Amino acid sequence: HYYTRMTQRLIAAVSAPTAEGVLYELDLRLRPSGNKGPVATHIDAFKKYQRQDAWTWEHMALARARAIGGDAELCAELDEEVAAVLAQPRDAAKVKAEASDMRALIEKEKPPRDLWDIKLIPGGLIDLEFIAQVAVITGNVEPGRRVTATADILARLAPGFAGSDIREELGEAYRLYLALTQMIRLCLTGEFQRDDVPPGLSDLLLGVTDLPDFTVLEAHLKETSRKVRRDFDRLLRAGASPSTASSP
Repeated sequence: HYYTRMTQRLIAAVSAPTAEGVLYELDLRLRPSGNKGPVATHIDAFKKYQRQDAWTWEHMALARARAIGGDAELCAELDEEVAAVLAQPRDAAKVKAEASDMRALIEKEKPPRDLWDIKLIPGGLIDLEFIAQVAVITGNVEPGRRVTATADILARLAPGFAGSDIREELGEAYRLYLALTQMIRLCLTGEFQRDDVPPGLSDLLLGVTDLPDFTVLEAHLKETSRKVRRDFDRLLRAGASPSTASSP
């Protein structure tokens, strides 16, 4: 009960609305058993669930997991278990197909508002995150110290999974998306409205991308997302059935 109450207080603290906005938006419905599951769990229960019951998308999400505080011995045990789960042998074709189907479902159920919905657009942040996470759980990241940041994973995609040109393309896209989304979040509390962009924000977005005007910026964003979706199809949808694969 102590850890449950402590977790609930932590959630309330980091998700509380303030004058400066919300620190983190947390969706606990995604935990095992959804709203019926505990908000705090024992390490042994975590291990059992990840090895016996977790779905592909949960292992994909685990690719970004890391211990951020607490007892050093427990953190080491958690990191070791996460690494072991991610390294389990998997059918790469099956993982790619499931990830592709999941992306198609997200696209259907939660379509992007417009080009500036950078997370959800085809070829946007979700595509990049899926590529990185699939690479991790199928063993297609170059060996070395485990990394959890999407940018670091994309930079270390195994040559047999993605060539240097694709790695560079994906890395550039991620840096562009991150620069734009971070600036928008710093300046706005609501959604970005393309037809009502404050002049100051427009200048800042051009500044972080080093582009001359907003028309050029939008053309660059559109072309970047097109390339990322093409790479997504090549890496995750090659050989997929017509029902799940996008047109080239």
